[in-house]
Amino acid sequence: MLGSKRETAFRRFKHTDPCWTAEVHPVRIRGKWNIYAMRTDLDTGEKIRGQFLAAYARRGEAERISRELNFRKGEMLAVAYP
Repeated sequence: MLGSKRETAFRRFKHTDPCWTAEVHPVRIRGKWNIYAMRTDLDTGEKIRGQFLAAYARRGEAERISRELNFRKGEMLAVAYP
């Protein structure tokens, strides 16, 4: 089950509920960028941080992977719920 960070993030994210999205957050130490599964609480409107998906040194790369994760999740949902 080993693979790249990107493949590991895709494996972790594809089993989340439809309300979860991938978002990039900065890490205070060493200037790294983490991708987390996030959702908005319907009652309070607060964002809830879920599972850690991946960590990257460059923000652009983390944002690109996050967009790909959300796009793939949308494709999977479109096939499952047409």
